[in-house]
Amino acid sequence: MGLVYGKSHVNLAAAAATDPDGGLFAQRHPVLVSGFVGTSPAGKEEYMCTFENDWETLVDCAPLNERGWVL
Repeated sequence: MGLVYGKSHVNLAAAAATDPDGGLFAQRHPVLVSGFVGTSPAGKEEYMCTFENDWETLVDCAPLNERGWVL
């Protein structure tokens, strides 16, 4: 796989697909994938809050990472 992906700049992975027919885009519940925008008490700064374990849930534990050829 290093010969295939080794010199690429961007790779898109259908990480949530459980089989080759799963595709890149899947239906997800909006609450589980969206954060919310807040404003500081002084009203000068905006910030985005998201679930802190998104990376672990959506990437590290994705079905794609159970395949033998994924590093």
